[in-house]
Amino acid sequence: MMDFYRSLLGILVPGATLPVVALFLLGVYGKNPYLMLAVIILGIGHMGIHLTHWREIQDEKSR
Repeated sequence: MMDFYRSLLGILVPGATLPVVALFLLGVYGKNPYLMLAVIILGIGHMGIHLTHWREIQDEKSR
């Protein structure tokens, strides 16, 4: 489980962050404000959930 949440090149939770960034950049490239707005909403939820899991793992490691 810890491998899924390991940092990659300084990016915290890359499995959640990189797809969100890629979709946002696709919206910028396509000049699609609806996609960019949807990705921002998706990113808040998606990265929030993964950061919560990451904190739980960090708490278990410190015990």
